[in-house]
Amino acid sequence: MKERRWLRRLLGVALGMAMLLCVLLSGTAEAQSKRRSEPQKHDSPLEGRPAPEFVLSDIYGIPRRLSDWRGMPIFLHFGSSW
Repeated sequence: MKERRWLRRLLGVALGMAMLLCVLLSGTAEAQSKRRSEPQKHDSPLEGRPAPEFVLSDIYGIPRRLSDWRGMPIFLHFGSSW
């Protein structure tokens, strides 16, 4: 009978520790995901200044300058094809 009490206590302590560990780990993972989702602010000496001038060819081979698009939002996609 004493062996069963000892085994129950051991299982109860092990279960309690496992539950505590799960709670602690879930809180840590949640805090890490919040840290990753918040953008980090870095001071840049180029912030607020115009982008440097460059020329790229479009898919038709026509050269396009960045200054041609001044005042308009642009999306640059630097992709590759294999």
